[in-house]
Amino acid sequence: MVDLKTKFFGVKQIPEDQIIFFPEGIYGFPEEKSFFLFKEKEESPFYWLQSSKKEDLAFVVMEPSIIMKNYQPKVLEQDLESLKVRDIKECKIFAILTIPENHPEEMTINLQGPILINFQEKLGKQVISLDDNHGVRMKVLELMEKGF
Repeated sequence: MVDLKTKFFGVKQIPEDQIIFFPEGIYGFPEEKSFFLFKEKEESPFYWLQSSKKEDLAFVVMEPSIIMKNYQPKVLEQDLESLKVRDIKECKIFAILTIPENHPEEMTINLQGPILINFQEKLGKQVISLDDNHGVRMKVLELMEKGF
């Protein structure tokens, strides 16, 4: 177990084999290559993607399939190769949420820049979905109301 500081939850004990390596970092944070993923509450659809090096760097993420049943990003073959997979189905797909303070109803999800994680290899990568229907700031409530 490794003690890692988090932005909002103090020190978390994480098994060392749960640390995920992002060779290229996350967009905007190329120097941050080591993250771990956790849920604060098991029943919550939200996860935290927390840097294992910088306690003040954390992203709220969720599986986009929760709000869009058929969400399937179109990604480059080289993105899959860098994750050591042949098919995107070998990865778990997450998307970063933006939740405005005091206005959770305005929450947006980044479907254009999903995060793919190959848990078997402990590799992660933020990729670009080549599907024109996948925007950067899509309103979560609107997507849910449309019943995608």
